[in-house]
Amino acid sequence: FVGHTDQIWDVAFSPDGERIASAGADGDIIFWDTRSGERVATLPDVGFEINRIAISPNGKWLAAVGDNYAIRVWTLENLEQNPSAAHPVSIPIEGAQSLFAVTFSPDSQRLAAGGSDNRIYSWETADWSPAGEFAGHQGHIESLSYSPDGAMLASASSDRTINLWATATGAVLKTLRSHETNSALVSCVAFSHDGRRLVSCGLQDERSLVWDTETGEQLAELQGHQNWVQGASFSSDDSLIATACKD
Repeated sequence: FVGHTDQIWDVAFSPDGERIASAGADGDIIFWDTRSGERVATLPDVGFEINRIAISPNGKWLAAVGDNYAIRVWTLENLEQNPSAAHPVSIPIEGAQSLFAVTFSPDSQRLAAGGSDNRIYSWETADWSPAGEFAGHQGHIESLSYSPDGAMLASASSDRTINLWATATGAVLKTLRSHETNSALVSCVAFSHDGRRLVSCGLQDERSLVWDTETGEQLAELQGHQNWVQGASFSSDDSLIATACKD
């Protein structure tokens, strides 16, 4: 998969697994055939360095965030046939110059994003109208993850904590704090597919932590890396956790 001209910051699979989208510092969003590695489409005129991307579970939209005070959302239908006709919806955010996290709810009905103003914003995907804000962190929002049933939203922050939010009310259900002793910030959160566990990792921290999402109890501390852990994810059957590190 060769085609970017600068660092790649994020990748996302399409729901059917047939395509991978990649994005990064060159401002390009490129779609690839997962089998052949062939470039099949490039989104035009993104115009900013991209920090994160997300593809909706229904495969209808791709959202991108970066250092541009806004989220851009493209409709993916017919993209490969006519990429030049793909004009994004731009959703402005007055408070956040930089956005570092973006995700869709499991039913694709909501989009959430957060960044440098310490808040999480959400929108209804039916018409991109605001669906609420989540305020409570004292640092930048670094990562977001919906629970599989969409009832909770997990947020990782540069304040070195993780919040579990009730998506219906915006209330904080739990605040998880074990990264405070080792990390400069919490860089990643991800729910297990059954929603019962959460994995997190931190910058300047060689550990990944596993949590019980009902009680907030820390269940495990995963060690073995020799540098900062920057990403983590459960396998499809939740029996394994993969972690990515600067080592």
